[in-house]
Amino acid sequence: MMAGILSQRGRGPKRLTASGIGQVIDQYAYLAKLPQLHPHALRHTFAKNMLNAGEGLEMVAEFLGHKRLDTTRTKPTEQEKARAVEKLSWRK
Repeated sequence: MMAGILSQRGRGPKRLTASGIGQVIDQYAYLAKLPQLHPHALRHTFAKNMLNAGEGLEMVAEFLGHKRLDTTRTKPTEQEKARAVEKLSWRK
């Protein structure tokens, strides 16, 4: 089991809540002038990066805490489809 993220606020370290993580992300998104950055976008990016790195859908589902692969699956974007077709056109 993975260890939780700890907060140093208050008396002694405590687990950081989902709300606390959202506040940290909001703070840094504001400082970086990225107002549309949300925790879910980071979660999605993490999952896409794992898939692009060659990890299987089962491993990604495990990291995301999904019980069903259908929850993890997404439809490919038009850009992803175009890249797949382009890969085929370069093969000889």
